[in-house]
Amino acid sequence: MTDAKVLTSGRIGWIDAGKGLSILLVVLYHSTSWLRSAGVEVEPLEVVNRMLADLRMPVFFFISGIFAAKSVQGSWHDLFAKKLSLFLWIYLLWSILELPTKWLAMWQLTQKIDDGFLLSQVVVVAAIPFRASGALWFIWALAVFFAAAKLTSRWPLWAQFSLACMAALGARIVPTELMEPFMELTGLGPRGCLVFYVFFLAGCYLRSLIIPAVARVGRLAAIGMVLIWAVLWIVLDSRNLNENGYISFLMAFVGCAAGVGCAIVLADLSWLRYIGLRTLSVYVTHSSLLIIVTTMLTFLPQSDSAFAGVTVALASSAFTVATALLFYAHRQVGYVWLFEQPKWLMSRINRVRTS
Repeated sequence: MTDAKVLTSGRIGWIDAGKGLSILLVVLYHSTSWLRSAGVEVEPLEVVNRMLADLRMPVFFFISGIFAAKSVQGSWHDLFAKKLSLFLWIYLLWSILELPTKWLAMWQLTQKIDDGFLLSQVVVVAAIPFRASGALWFIWALAVFFAAAKLTSRWPLWAQFSLACMAALGARIVPTELMEPFMELTGLGPRGCLVFYVFFLAGCYLRSLIIPAVARVGRLAAIGMVLIWAVLWIVLDSRNLNENGYISFLMAFVGCAAGVGCAIVLADLSWLRYIGLRTLSVYVTHSSLLIIVTTMLTFLPQSDSAFAGVTVALASSAFTVATALLFYAHRQVGYVWLFEQPKWLMSRINRVRTS
């Protein structure tokens, strides 16, 4: 049995498994959303996705923070060259590349195209650098997180965590009717930053404590962590308490711990770790692929069966991930710049350093 903590390659198994798990849950969530908009019955998965909301993104940003520690401690130039320029390039590039499939979705799935469509899309394109919307908001958020962590790196940890916790709690307790106009204007990015930055910060600064601690957690204990979270969620949901901002704030931490527990249990799955090493390629391509798949499904006979809907959602998710990985595996054919900074950009960045 492979060590769930440290692999022969030197990588930490549960971290790669956790990243793989989080991206699979993100794809499933978006697959369910698009299928629902196409009229497919996916209610059972909607309940599952609602439950997994406390696990999906917290554990992803937490693990991202674990990898961020070295970059945050380095120079601003190195941070920009290795991380910020990558996130900005990928975000801007794919925000443009996914526009055709977004328009396809508006035309075929949501029927939101009207007389003002062209003008509205000009505004959308102009606002891309500032308005993080759609599935790519997380890349925009990562750029913000790295920059924020670097800017505040000399602050006392208690001050950083206090502000991050207050931001997360504040974003959750603001009434939905007040938050929606704000998100309509700014997109998903700013609120996502407020809600999830504390997890990124925890991974970044508590790495030296977390990794040894997790190494001592056995699988039975990890399963126990997951069960505690699941039971808590079910009990709270039965009393309609999960939407309470204070409770959802606390449950996000429990969900993050459960996500780590899941990663420990699943760390032996080499295919999950494989996906975990390629999350960026899946993330930037999955939304467009899901829209194409869902649009094609609208031309097929529809079923009211929830079982059929769940099966379709799982199959479309698996197909999307497999296609994204296949596309990434052949990037050296001539489109490696879709997943990393192009050479001309890196040359200019390095020229600034030597000038």
